[in-house]
Amino acid sequence: MNDKDEGFITLEYKIKKPKLIITLIANSVLLLAFINMWRLRIAPPLDYIYLILSIVALFMIIVTIARFAAKPYDLRLHPGKIYVKNREVDSTKIRAVLIRGYFNPMIGIQLANRRMVPVGLYFRFIGREREDHAIRDLKQWAKEHDVPVVHRYFWTWF
Repeated sequence: MNDKDEGFITLEYKIKKPKLIITLIANSVLLLAFINMWRLRIAPPLDYIYLILSIVALFMIIVTIARFAAKPYDLRLHPGKIYVKNREVDSTKIRAVLIRGYFNPMIGIQLANRRMVPVGLYFRFIGREREDHAIRDLKQWAKEHDVPVVHRYFWTWF
């Protein structure tokens, strides 16, 4: 969707948090393992640690499932700025735009002072037919603002 904003063209796309199926599966396996260790009392002095780790794994499962149900939000490309879910990021503060994967890629915006991509700055575009167009526009925006676009794996918080 395009609209005029003080003489500049603003590009807007619907985005959503990626479905992290591997994270969900891994945390489910960990939860089952910790509960089983706690239930079988394999190492009684470590019972409380297994219980705490089980609670952490359950929390991560709940957060991952909540992301599946989250409503889509907007990515807006403005001259000199990018807005992700109403979070404004100045182009001078972006180290790189990272793309992970080819089919249904995950996009991450890495900030200049961070090694990992912050929680609110990774997403995927909604709709296969608009995805290629959106990525092309994002790459063009990055090129105009001297932000490198890199195709590689990147780390995020769960």
